[in-house]
Amino acid sequence: MKSKAQGRGLRWPSRRFVRFLIVGGFNTAFGFAVFAVIYAIANSHRIAIVIGTVVGIAFNFFTTGSVVFGNWSAGAALPFVLGYGAVLILNLLLADLLIGSGLGALPAQAVALPFVVVASYFINARLVFRR
Repeated sequence: MKSKAQGRGLRWPSRRFVRFLIVGGFNTAFGFAVFAVIYAIANSHRIAIVIGTVVGIAFNFFTTGSVVFGNWSAGAALPFVLGYGAVLILNLLLADLLIGSGLGALPAQAVALPFVVVASYFINARLVFRR
């Protein structure tokens, strides 16, 4: 049975996507905090992004895999890491572009995050934890 919203072509986000946003918000806050601390120490957005991503991979694998996709088996670990490699490259490119246009490193990372989060969701949903 379709709801009125579905009958008109509107589609509400799936429960999995909502869980991803909640868990992802927590993971993003953790990752941004690591980024900010490393940036304050190293004064390099690239180093901060790389270290933040590496630190976040294990943490995010268990939270995203188990809570969002119900799967954190060892078989998903390598695709997860490779997916994060792609997300890392996207993040670096966006940060470089935004910083090159005059934005500071912290605001640039904050602007890049929504794009990185969406890319991460689709990589995880379609490639890493697909059913």
